[in-house]
Amino acid sequence: MRAPEDLRFHTLLHDDTMYEGRPDWTTWLKAAAVSNVDSSHGVHFNHVSLALTAAVEGQGIVLSMKALASDDIAAGRLVIPFNLELPLEYAYYVITLEESAELPRTAAFRDWLIEEANSEEKFDE
Repeated sequence: MRAPEDLRFHTLLHDDTMYEGRPDWTTWLKAAAVSNVDSSHGVHFNHVSLALTAAVEGQGIVLSMKALASDDIAAGRLVIPFNLELPLEYAYYVITLEESAELPRTAAFRDWLIEEANSEEKFDE
């Protein structure tokens, strides 16, 4: 596979997990300026782990978040064939009781959690 247009010769694996910001083939193909690939074609899974496992087993091409596939990428079970990443659109919230929000242990945990969430270097390897 040399170009995104070559995806028409492969099975697309779809992660239909219901979570906000999930990447989808229609959006990715549009960003890649590919119009000759049916974005609905392929096999649909109701959980990301099933779609990733199918890709590892050679059943097709999966579109996923790098953070979820990072172990398989690092181990060489999956590769990133194209240099096109879509921005992720999701959010996390840190929620606590108002009376405990500024307790030292709560503040320390919140600050650590935010620092970890903002650290992308572990997913960019």
